Amino acid sequence: MRNYLRQYWLMLLAAAGVSLIFHWRIFHLDLLGQHVWRQTQTQLNIRNFSEGSLNILNPRINQIDLGTTVHRMEFPLMQWCIAIVDRIFGYSIFITRLMMFLIGILAMAGAGFFAKNIFSHKYAPAIFIWAFTFSPLFYYYTLNPLPDVAALGLTLWGCGFFFSWWKTEIKRHLVFTGILFALGALLKLPFIIYFILIPLAVFFRRNRGTKYISGSLARGMTWIIFPLAWYSWVIPQWTNNPVVSGILDADNKQVQGLLNYLWGNFSSTLPEILINYAAVPLFLAGCWFIGKNKLFREKTFVLVCTLSLLILAYFIFELNLIAVNHDYYLFPFLPMIFLIVTYGATQLLKVKPGNYFVIFCLWACPFAAYLRMDNRWDIQKPGFNKELLFQAENLKKIIPENDSIITIGDQSANIWFYYLDRKGWSYNEPLNVDYIGDRIRDGAKIIITDSKSAGDTILAHAKQLNASGIMKIGSFQVISVK
Repeated sequence: MRNYLRQYWLMLLAAAGVSLIFHWRIFHLDLLGQHVWRQTQTQLNIRNFSEGSLNILNPRINQIDLGTTVHRMEFPLMQWCIAIVDRIFGYSIFITRLMMFLIGILAMAGAGFFAKNIFSHKYAPAIFIWAFTFSPLFYYYTLNPLPDVAALGLTLWGCGFFFSWWKTEIKRHLVFTGILFALGALLKLPFIIYFILIPLAVFFRRNRGTKYISGSLARGMTWIIFPLAWYSWVIPQWTNNPVVSGILDADNKQVQGLLNYLWGNFSSTLPEILINYAAVPLFLAGCWFIGKNKLFREKTFVLVCTLSLLILAYFIFELNLIAVNHDYYLFPFLPMIFLIVTYGATQLLKVKPGNYFVIFCLWACPFAAYLRMDNRWDIQKPGFNKELLFQAENLKKIIPENDSIITIGDQSANIWFYYLDRKGWSYNEPLNVDYIGDRIRDGAKIIITDSKSAGDTILAHAKQLNASGIMKIGSFQVISVK
């Protein structure tokens, strides 16, 4: 046990240290890169909690929709906790990135705890921690504000306690499992799938009697009521959200596209983004050894396999939305993937040439993750009009702090509001001048656009819209209206 703890802490510190070195330049970098729209939405939640109301039931963004900036999606526990730290030390993007890194370390620790309770091999927790840390998907989001990272970490700890209960039947570990699974699902709905482990495990032990079954289900499943209650309340507020309908919205013309998405995720996203090219040989070895050693005869394998199939069903259901670029939807796959990677590595360690091969693959993982993901933080390709990154401060100087604005050209409805630190309405071309006029009557004082045609349209209707002045900063036009 002492030897296991020593290896566990040494590998956790080593993985965190190497990750820190590779991420060092990112800590003071503002939000940019792939899925920056989702990052800015999360960061707007944090900033509004930090600078406004701390009512956790009312997370806010800066877009006004139906007369309010309250925008409920996942339960905003992570954003709320980071905002508390901001209130203590002062708001900054550095605080968010530092907190996300610490949340990532907790997820890495949970990964090791999970591996310790499902594998008997003494090196399994260390291998799992290292390989998981340098999954390119986890590597990229380790410093980016997304609740998926916290949800994944909570779920990994829940899995650790579940398999501890599965082996030892310590009742409180099943309670911890239910609480952690519930928190993970609150932070990100797809992780609710992991609750299937509890009734399935109870089913395997159904011969223990009614009292055992009811008691186990009560200890583990009672907590699911919290994510169910939250999402029962907020999902009806998700108007026109494709997440709810998933693949059911696909028509016949989209079937070929869905097949292309499926192949793209299997042939590229899986080895390149989820696993890491350096760890792919260990993953393939794990698949081979699962068949060779006939693990499918074991109940633990049936538990993991059933869970994996349900996660795959979720993936298929959301495939038209995930496509080949919404990689953060794939976080629920990571625990299952790195079980296979770790199993392959531990089996290869049993043969003399294999141990050198495993060491080489693991050694290469951080370099492969860095080379694949570091260019996502390229300030010359930030994922939006790069002039905003450099002109945001100048734009804020000419937009009064309390003035509501209309943005024309921000498809995300979050990025511009984040960088300008203003509230208002988001609109895209083709313009509806009457709609713009209605928003002006609602209180908009400034129109900002990076589209010359949109600016020309506004000025062509200057009298109708009471446009009183225009300033140009780079490619942006800032139009004052009365």
